[in-house]
Amino acid sequence: MTQSPPNGQVLATIAATLPSLTPAEQAVARVLLASPAAAVELNSQELAERAGTSRATAVRVAQHLGFAGYTQLRVAIAKEHNPATAVSGSRSGAHLVLDAFTRTGEEASSMAALLDTREVDRATAVLARARRLLVIGNGLSAGLALDTAARFNSIGRSAEHVADPISQQVCAGLLTAEDAILVCSGSGAHHDSLRVAETGRSAGAQVIAVTGCRPSPLDSRADVCLVVAMPGAGFADELSSTTRIPQAIVLEAMVGAVATLRGAPAQQARSGNLGMIAEHLDD
Repeated sequence: MTQSPPNGQVLATIAATLPSLTPAEQAVARVLLASPAAAVELNSQELAERAGTSRATAVRVAQHLGFAGYTQLRVAIAKEHNPATAVSGSRSGAHLVLDAFTRTGEEASSMAALLDTREVDRATAVLARARRLLVIGNGLSAGLALDTAARFNSIGRSAEHVADPISQQVCAGLLTAEDAILVCSGSGAHHDSLRVAETGRSAGAQVIAVTGCRPSPLDSRADVCLVVAMPGAGFADELSSTTRIPQAIVLEAMVGAVATLRGAPAQQARSGNLGMIAEHLDD
């Protein structure tokens, strides 16, 4: 297999390789070269449609360049065309922190622009009634999944969190049609999370996904896919300036919605937790 090009030389390598490609492959390469920033926001199927060819051809171009698949080529182009911006040394840490709060507040109302309210209602209903609930996340979404599972347990909605990817898949395979999986994935493309979603769905469980990108591979593997993101953020932004703030907000709110659906049992669980929490607080 050809070795993938060094960092910073991906687009140049595509251009140099152009004459050796088939006409269909050349069409894919020209789309990538014409507008790299726009191209990285396309998944393999969308890239193929833009080039007037097949998804297999788009993947073949990536492999011809030495990448395992199109996703790896997409990441390499995003890295080259949108290098991470260096933090200016002229600003203090306090200014940067306060700016982050200001920016988040200004953009908060737009984060839910892609949310379908009917899908939110459907997701909360599934999460409230599921016999077993498995909450998983990998990479930078792992902590988010752990926090969400703890919040569900605090309202009496028993939830399991498994950190190891293989164990996640094993647990997903043991689920039934009475159960559900909540998948937290900012990119919607993490390999381990996709495999868990596939395994759980094959077992009959309902798969609820919370992600920050659409379209994403997770779309086709979930029964309900809720998308929340920072305004204007795309695939390249997810790679270079990753944030889970929108997903954290929707997940915390959904725990509250599930608590409302469960009514008295949720209130009793919260009341019962107060004594245990008090034991862990010092004066």
